[in-house]
Amino acid sequence: MSMIPDQTIEKAKSADLLALAERYTQLKKNAHHDWAGACPKCGGNDRFHVFQAAGEWRWRCYQCHEKPADGIALARWLQPGLSFADAVSLLAGTLPPAATAPARRQPERRQQPAQPIGWQERAERMVADAHERLWRPEGEQGQAYLESRRLEPQTWLAYGVGYRPEAAVPGTGGKERAPAIVLPWYAGGKLVAVRYRFLAPQGNAKITAESGSQFAGRLFGGQALPRFSPAAEQPTERLRTLVIVEGEINGMSLWQCAGGPALSFDWGIDVLSLGSESAKLSPAMVQFAQRYGAVLAWADRAEVARELAAALPGAHPIRSPGGKDANDLLREGLLGGFLMTVRADVAKSVKELEGLLWALWDTANALRGLDTGSAQVALSLAAKLGKQVRLVEVEPDRWITAERAGKA
Repeated sequence: MSMIPDQTIEKAKSADLLALAERYTQLKKNAHHDWAGACPKCGGNDRFHVFQAAGEWRWRCYQCHEKPADGIALARWLQPGLSFADAVSLLAGTLPPAATAPARRQPERRQQPAQPIGWQERAERMVADAHERLWRPEGEQGQAYLESRRLEPQTWLAYGVGYRPEAAVPGTGGKERAPAIVLPWYAGGKLVAVRYRFLAPQGNAKITAESGSQFAGRLFGGQALPRFSPAAEQPTERLRTLVIVEGEINGMSLWQCAGGPALSFDWGIDVLSLGSESAKLSPAMVQFAQRYGAVLAWADRAEVARELAAALPGAHPIRSPGGKDANDLLREGLLGGFLMTVRADVAKSVKELEGLLWALWDTANALRGLDTGSAQVALSLAAKLGKQVRLVEVEPDRWITAERAGKA
């Protein structure tokens, strides 16, 4: 650091911090001298701020970098391994000094910046390596974490989940690393972002992301959706339900519970996940959701669920019961019953209720069987519809049809 002239360091510190940040994320004016947008690391909308304090420009992320810092720190945070000298050279040589009047920037929504050259190829290779590693002996820690969340191997496979033993810890410049689950995000079949979920919290950080990831305007889970024709006049989705939920782990929990071709049963429920509570739905997301016959918007907090449902015409808000999210309910064996209870509550016709009952019946005839909550919903629906259904608990929290159990 002593080899760098003081005037060069000062020039770097006075560089346009907004211009640097906008290379990695979209920002809009939030208040006087404050700009906010999706964090280029953890992806949560409106968490990342660039602001002026005491006449100096600073930045912070309220999730993964709470301490305000300058442009040099931002360059090194966004590019792990970048030295102080290289960061100074980057800012002093490529960015103009910050203007004293930030009003020159307009608050209109900007196009998402292009990802760094070669990003997708590198990220795809890393995701593929991490996925393969998860299944090998060196992935045992990752396997144990996913199993502790009651996420099954077919779910890891459907979502392309992986394991990385040395994900960079936010705020350490890449000097500290920790094991993490790798969660790939796709849009239009193209990898657009990679989230890391640490196996154990690293200080205040539970998650981070691959530098260059683009979460804004995206939903997680497209890789596990059925393949429908987007051009069909009568979309198949009109016969299905879409659940939009917070967090990748919750999304995978719901998918696993609701089934699909990969699991030999199908409740007619598809799942997509917002990266965080603060993420917003894009017009394209809203348009896609309107193809479905029913839409459920699930959030931990009631006001967030209502806001999310309000953005989706005809959607029904769901609040996490008793503060328990989808994965909490999955681990307690309650997710199936809760999900089908909600789905039955918003059914528009007897025909829909019958469809739910037979979806549960098919599951009771499949290898998995029904958990206790789902079995209770099936019996309740059968009584309401005047149908004859007999279920038998063959082991704790696993119910199958009496016919299958040989007790007809």
